[in-house]
Amino acid sequence: MANKKTKNLSIQLLIGLCLVIFSPLVSKADVTLTVGSGSGVPGATGILIAVSLENLNNKVSAVQLLIKDVNDYLVLSGCETTDRSDGFDCQGNEITYVPPHEPEEKIGCASLLLFDMESEALIEEGSGPIFLLTFQVKTSAPIGECRDLNLIKELEGDTYTYVLDEDQQSLDVTLESGEFCFDSATTTTTTIITDTTTTTIITDTSTTTTITDTSTTTTITDTSTTTTTPDISIEVTPTEVLRSRWIPLIWLMNIKGTETNFELFKTRVDYDSKSVMKLPALVISPTDIYQIILVMPSWLTAIWEDETITVTVEGVSDTFEIKMLQEPFDDEKNLM
Repeated sequence: MANKKTKNLSIQLLIGLCLVIFSPLVSKADVTLTVGSGSGVPGATGILIAVSLENLNNKVSAVQLLIKDVNDYLVLSGCETTDRSDGFDCQGNEITYVPPHEPEEKIGCASLLLFDMESEALIEEGSGPIFLLTFQVKTSAPIGECRDLNLIKELEGDTYTYVLDEDQQSLDVTLESGEFCFDSATTTTTTIITDTTTTTIITDTSTTTTITDTSTTTTITDTSTTTTTPDISIEVTPTEVLRSRWIPLIWLMNIKGTETNFELFKTRVDYDSKSVMKLPALVISPTDIYQIILVMPSWLTAIWEDETITVTVEGVSDTFEIKMLQEPFDDEKNLM
């Protein structure tokens, strides 16, 4: 009888010890990414949508997202960090081309990466926005309808949405989609109503009251507002840079603006390709930016052919070409 009690007590202690040991592991996997909702008229620019992270039990060191707006009526034009992600670098681009070996479902998606190159910044435990994404609405968007903004975790076995903890370990993620609605433009009307005139005439012997016909005139005028937008444009040089198959290559890019208002520490320069890693932009004047970029090698990007890169600043774009460095200059034994 005593042995049976001892055995039961040992089992209870073992179960309790397992709960103590494995409870932190269970809670460690509890993080949630949520895409916010928004609305805008077709052709609108500068529409902000927040992406939030709930990480109540884990510090976070990096986040990657792939957002699919159903039917592709939105174009990603910018990405900013928030107070929660202060110290991180936000890289984002609209995917317009994929190599033959990658899934075509990625075309039209917005690809985002939040990281710190020095691996020092962390998103503390809590909840709230970590991205502020800027979108442009295509003019073909259906007025009065809405479309889902879906987070894509995997495509054809590859992971495109993940969250890393402070030890660079991947966490289990719950994904929550958002929604975008396409509003109609509003028309302002002005109504003008005239006053009613009444005249009374009194004679010595009789009283005559004359009341004029009451006339009410209602004029409805369509009020249209015409906004003149300056002819803003940018020109990127050099128009061609080279890519090695084996090592990163450094290039100095110059962005010349027309009718632009570039600001130091505020103006963002976006490149729509994972082939480009950028350093902070140096704003020389409201119309002049210099920026050092690294063109990543083919073995890292899996891109082994020429590529066209779109550069976007303040909602306007220009392109340049990445050309493959030819042999024998790109011979692996000569570079490494």
